[in-house]
Amino acid sequence: MRTVLVVAAAISLTGCEFGDREPSDRYQSDFHYTFEMQPAGRINAESFNGEIDISGWDQNKVEITGTKYASTEALRDAVKIDVHNTPEMVEIRAVKPSSMER
Repeated sequence: MRTVLVVAAAISLTGCEFGDREPSDRYQSDFHYTFEMQPAGRINAESFNGEIDISGWDQNKVEITGTKYASTEALRDAVKIDVHNTPEMVEIRAVKPSSMER
């Protein structure tokens, strides 16, 4: 019997924050995605602020969880989570609107 470990299993994108001088965690929004993934699949994850954790497991799927933070509801909602997936690859990135860059 042969066991195959999926290269990537869980991604956590946290700390996607920006804004003015107010506390950056006043407005929060969690997100969660689950996709099927073939063994030896690839993950590309990009966040403009915060950490990304990737860990393996024995499932043929990838789970993505994270939290967007901002000092206002409008700033939080302006951050978009862009996801593209196939069974061979998952790409996820937090997109900061250019109109709100410092």
